[in-house]
Amino acid sequence: MITKQTLLLAFKTALLPLVVLLSPNATASLLTFDFAATIRSIVVTTGSSDNLAILSDAGVGLGTVVTGNVVYDVTVPDNAPDTDTGRFLRPIVALQFTAGTLQEGFDTRTGAANSSVIIVQDGVLGSDTFNIQAETRDGLPGLMQTLFELRLRSSNNLWDTDQMPASLPSLSMLDPFSAADPGSTSINLVFIFSGSGIITARAEISALTQVPLPPAAILMLSALWGLGRLRNP
Repeated sequence: MITKQTLLLAFKTALLPLVVLLSPNATASLLTFDFAATIRSIVVTTGSSDNLAILSDAGVGLGTVVTGNVVYDVTVPDNAPDTDTGRFLRPIVALQFTAGTLQEGFDTRTGAANSSVIIVQDGVLGSDTFNIQAETRDGLPGLMQTLFELRLRSSNNLWDTDQMPASLPSLSMLDPFSAADPGSTSINLVFIFSGSGIITARAEISALTQVPLPPAAILMLSALWGLGRLRNP
C-alpha cells in the first residue's frame, strides 16, 4: 500500500527541475520502504528526568506508535574489507519518522548532512543482520539530536553474502523483538539532550513494507542524491 508519506515524497520529487538528470550518479538504484513500530521500553541513561517530560509533552512514551519511511541506494559500495560484514557509507537518500507530535528526519536533496550507514552481516554469531543508522534533528526544546536505528536480525540464513540486499525480508523471517536483548529486531531512537542527557526508546516493529516509487520519481531521486554526494563527498 502506498502511504501518504510516500506519495508526498514522489510529488515533491516530480516538481524539481529536470536538469538534475545530468548528474553522473543518476544510475543509482533506490529502495523505499515504510515502517511502523510500537515503543516497548524507554531507558534514561544519563541526565535529568525533565527530559522525559519533554518527550512526554510531545506524545512520546510507552505504547507510542512510530511510523515513517526510508529511501536508500542499494548500489553504494562496501567499505569494509572482510567478507562477513558489509559497511555502506551515506546510502540514505531520505528518512523521516513520526512519534506522537515529534517529526524528525533528513533529506539529502535539500543539502542536509548525511552521516548514515548501513551494516550488513552474514552469519556473524549465528545470525544475519541488517542495520540502518542515521542522525536526525528536530526543534524540541533541549533535544539536540536523535540517533535512528533500524535493526533486523534473523537466524534463518536470509543471505549468503555481506552485500547490500536488493529487497527486505518479511517480518515472519525475522527474529522477534525482545526488550531484554538490545540486538533483537527493533527500531531504536536514542534521544540526545543538551547537558549530556540520553534517553533510548526501543520499539517493536509491526510493519515493514517495501514500496515501489514511480519510475520518474526514482530517476529524479537518484540524480538529486548524486548531486548531494558530490557536495558532500
